[in-house]
Amino acid sequence: MHREPLVMIPGTLCDERIFAHQAKYLRKKFDVILVNYKELRSIQDWPTKLLDQLPTKFSLAGFSLGGIWALELLRLAPKRVNRLVLIASNAEAANKLIKKRSGEFWRSWKTDGPHAVLRIAAKNYFHYKYKLIKNSPLLADMALKTKRISAKKNFEWAATRTSSDAVIASFDKPILLISGSHDRLCPSKLQKNIIQIKPSAEWIELDRKSVV
Repeated sequence: MHREPLVMIPGTLCDERIFAHQAKYLRKKFDVILVNYKELRSIQDWPTKLLDQLPTKFSLAGFSLGGIWALELLRLAPKRVNRLVLIASNAEAANKLIKKRSGEFWRSWKTDGPHAVLRIAAKNYFHYKYKLIKNSPLLADMALKTKRISAKKNFEWAATRTSSDAVIASFDKPILLISGSHDRLCPSKLQKNIIQIKPSAEWIELDRKSVV
């Protein structure tokens, strides 16, 4: 039986392991393709090379910065994408705050390595301290195994990306937004902006109690 390909793109300092739990269940219905950033050397070339490796038609799911990469794939090959899922992500152009934060992350990486960046960023990853403690080993290992050039290019992409509003507005297939109601990195207003652009998009907002 043919199963639809589902391409899942992780966030900054993450790899395919971030989707391990979801992929376990999604594989029952989809041909899940988990992306990593091992071959990321150029923000101009990487999305094109990734598209060359993907099936003719597929659905896209991107987490955080992975959602912004997913929107770039959609911009480059809109007719190949069946559906789009953005998880804790947005379609905004980089602003001064994002540019400043990305610059700080890269300087911290160069000076003290990936763990220094993780110490700065991880405090906003979880609402509950016990969840941070539980997931810290995985976060640390994913960051440690992120190549220096890949991290640099992800920080660069975050700081130079343009708005994807037009990409979303012109996409005539299903869009699903998933976010947390108390997400400090990707607040609700960013999801509302997408809904204004694309009222037909479905938005699932999770509160703290619903996140296991």
